[in-house]
Amino acid sequence: MGLLDKFAGRMSLMNEMFGRTGAVSGQNLEDGGVAGLHQAMFRCAKCDSVEECKQFLAASDGPIEPQAFCPNAKFIASMREA
Repeated sequence: MGLLDKFAGRMSLMNEMFGRTGAVSGQNLEDGGVAGLHQAMFRCAKCDSVEECKQFLAASDGPIEPQAFCPNAKFIASMREA
């Protein structure tokens, strides 16, 4: 797998995680969340819990809570509060 494929896979997981946790909305992005989202992309790209993330996301179809294994769990929580 090439570097771009790996990055695309991670961003797909991040997109699903952020969407299903309700972390990203138009309003919180307007309120300064874009800079934090940029940093979240790097945390996700460097994450060592890819298989755990895939299994966690596959285990449920509905809304989810961010898990401790996720390096963006605190960011997700802060975005949900915004």
